[in-house]
Amino acid sequence: LAAGQGKRMHSDLPRVLRAARGAGATISLDTNWDPADKWETGLDELISQALEQLGAARDRVELGLPDDIPVVQVDALQIERVLVNLLENSMKFSPVAEPVHVLVTTTRSEVLVRVVDRGPGIPESKLERVFEPFLGSPADERGGTGLGLAIAKGFAEGNGGRLWAESRPGQGASFVLALPLV
Repeated sequence: LAAGQGKRMHSDLPRVLRAARGAGATISLDTNWDPADKWETGLDELISQALEQLGAARDRVELGLPDDIPVVQVDALQIERVLVNLLENSMKFSPVAEPVHVLVTTTRSEVLVRVVDRGPGIPESKLERVFEPFLGSPADERGGTGLGLAIAKGFAEGNGGRLWAESRPGQGASFVLALPLV
């Protein structure tokens, strides 16, 4: 019974999202950062768990990780979801033969996770808009809901971090997740 209801809800989701988009619906995430909901975890563990969620598609990901990946204090499930959303989005817009790169670097106060694809890129005028619900990527063209990047940005900010896009049209896009160091 539950499996049937789940399938029905899943099949209804595109119709509901189209209706919400057409009605001008907005979505907001609670981004109040409550340290009690966060715990210290290794960023390498979160990246590994995100890759596991990709299944066989994880073979398309190339990692550029330093030997000493820092610990972050975050809601691990939310940041894992951010990473999965960024990876899935990058794979969706990259040619199948091209890998998606995950690069980790640190600054004095942050750790940066950069997810880089070789897709068509994003026009400069749309770099900020890709994070708006229903406006991110053309949902009807690539099978997305238009919510993944909005959710990712909300979760990043809810964990004291930042998320932004960098791109040159025709040269792919980079999505950068910045999280505060512990």
